[in-house]
Amino acid sequence: MKLFTKSPIAKFCFLSLVSNTPKLLYLFFGLGVSALEANLSSLNQIENRRIEQEKLQKLEESFIPMPKASPKVPLENQEFAYPIKEIAIIGNTILPPKVLEKWRNTHKLLKDMQSLQKAINHLENLYLNKGYISTRIKVDLSQANSPNAKLILRILEGKIDKYLFNHQENLLKSTLTFPKRKNQHFNIRDIDQAVDNLSNLANISINPSSKLGYSIVNVETPKKLDLGGKLNYNNLGQSSTGKARAKISLNSKDFLGFNESLFFYYQQRLNPKKRKNNAKNYLLSFGFPFAYYNVGYSYESSHYKQDIYALNRIYTAQGSSTTQNFNLSKVLYRNSNSKLHFKINLALKKIDNLIDNHRLTLSSRRLSVISMESSYLGRMANGLISANVGLHQGLKHFKANKDNEWYRTPNTPEAKFLKYSYSLSWYKPFNAYYYKIDFSGQATKDILYSNEKLYIGDDTTIRGFKNNGLQGDKGFYLRNELGVNLKNIKPFIAYDIGHIKNSYGLDEYGRELQGISMGAKITYKSLEADLTFSHALKYPKTLPVNGKEIYTSITWNF
Repeated sequence: MKLFTKSPIAKFCFLSLVSNTPKLLYLFFGLGVSALEANLSSLNQIENRRIEQEKLQKLEESFIPMPKASPKVPLENQEFAYPIKEIAIIGNTILPPKVLEKWRNTHKLLKDMQSLQKAINHLENLYLNKGYISTRIKVDLSQANSPNAKLILRILEGKIDKYLFNHQENLLKSTLTFPKRKNQHFNIRDIDQAVDNLSNLANISINPSSKLGYSIVNVETPKKLDLGGKLNYNNLGQSSTGKARAKISLNSKDFLGFNESLFFYYQQRLNPKKRKNNAKNYLLSFGFPFAYYNVGYSYESSHYKQDIYALNRIYTAQGSSTTQNFNLSKVLYRNSNSKLHFKINLALKKIDNLIDNHRLTLSSRRLSVISMESSYLGRMANGLISANVGLHQGLKHFKANKDNEWYRTPNTPEAKFLKYSYSLSWYKPFNAYYYKIDFSGQATKDILYSNEKLYIGDDTTIRGFKNNGLQGDKGFYLRNELGVNLKNIKPFIAYDIGHIKNSYGLDEYGRELQGISMGAKITYKSLEADLTFSHALKYPKTLPVNGKEIYTSITWNF
């Protein structure tokens, strides 16, 4: 028996036969189930991409290019009787000595009012650029009218007196919302972070305190709950499990009073007469902000069901995929133009595939993945730029596959893998036009399971392909879009290209997709509609495609 079971293929055949029908079924339906499993994996990946693209689109819609700064009117120039060579700074606790020394070296000799104004403006900007907008500089020229002329600058650093919520103190809410405590320096970056943490309906006002140099921050939160939702119809599904789909999503902010955010969506095919072939998915996520931190959890589930005709009878193939995400993120840096995030995430993934209710061991698995990602959002060339890099490591903990299964071969995917992900997006508005470019991909040397591969060939990657796309261990896609900014309609044209390859086998040299599109994004009150006509330009000959696709999505916001 030991000699017989040394071969993985022999093991598989032997165990399939002795286990009777359930495992023998995999010999007949392995390829079909693999294709359905790939569709299930791509469904999760596409929906996650769509959520991220919708978030980015909201930022793009609210993006305002920086106006040109108007030049300051210089003071009437007046020379000093004695040039000022010595500058004393009193009251500073914010700027480090090296910064002040560099400032002094820049303004060694002050001969007139214009040079003094330039020096003061420079010092003010050092505070402003760090977010200390309430800091004031008092100029003392009492010792400037002598041969040993000396300039004294008295710094009044603005501080926080107290935080109020609807004009009343709330220690718990202020601790959760604001990074700084009472009597600490007032920094507008902390207020910006509080705005991110609070409900969209909240308003912040900053008022002077009775204490000199102190401010009172008051948050007005209306009694109205911050609840919203969407009803969506789209034809973005696949023929095998239903093109026409309905989707409902709900979101709330600060429903429990802790600045928490809740999000839920559910989606499935529309036609009830054909639900023997169906795919549905839903997501529930929760986020809890705490100053510059955010703790999050999400549960995602997808299901498919399809009838397969073989061996003169109909078999039912079905499968499910669940993913739990536990994450912690922190804002590492932010200023008026940019923000840098770091996030660590633990994903627990479970996939089960069945034929006539018999679980297929070879295509079912559990994975545990730890991820570390850094993301940047800011301005570049008067446009909005977003970038992300990530490292993803498969673990052997939390009941994950151990990579020691009896059926393993050199080409079997690995649960303990290492891959890298990257993305870059830039949105540039002009007077009447806009240009947008998205670049994203992943790299690895390992053989990945289908839910870890990169999938391209849908409305979120390469437009022009709907029913069939490409999956690979590594690859990238690039999207270009040029549109017109009108009041209620944004016509656009687009060109997309992507390349995929695997770490082994025939796809080791890669395969490519290209597509062109034209369409329009229409808004009217609470309605949104996206209509896109796409044409596949380049694809492998073995990939069945329609050549031309029409993408439709209609959303009602409530």
